[in-house]
Amino acid sequence: MQLTLQRYFFSDNYTLGRLYSGNHLICETLEPPSSHLNKHNPLRLIRKAKADGKRAIPKGVYELVMSYSPRFGKRYPRLHGVPGYEGILIHPGNYPADTKGCILPGWNRHPGMVSGSIAATAEIIGIAERAAAWGEKLTLKVVEEHYERSEYFDEVA
Repeated sequence: MQLTLQRYFFSDNYTLGRLYSGNHLICETLEPPSSHLNKHNPLRLIRKAKADGKRAIPKGVYELVMSYSPRFGKRYPRLHGVPGYEGILIHPGNYPADTKGCILPGWNRHPGMVSGSIAATAEIIGIAERAAAWGEKLTLKVVEEHYERSEYFDEVA
């Protein structure tokens, strides 16, 4: 089973996306600003762009597994195989400061934040747990809609 995170809005402070299962919209997402890189870019470029978790993960396809988070004391979907990043979770949060590089699900009703994050996270956890119970591999494909080349990208290239 594959979920798709389609990023559609890029600002200097955050990135907004829509999370789909097939054609079904699950929720929207909030992440740190995107560097517009993909997982096949050189690791040195990804690490430079990462800026200590202040950049969204590179575009690509990643395995999603349920994993215990010592920070939160709960199990959340964790992305595996993200070059230059570790511990990337899908977990509740509302503001860019809550991401630390992770993906925050919810609904973008006000600029720069998502609401309803606990319920949206619970829905994603349900999908991940059902996939695991069925013995099905769950992946997350991260893509971006067209964007204008940013000054930041020019700096790290």
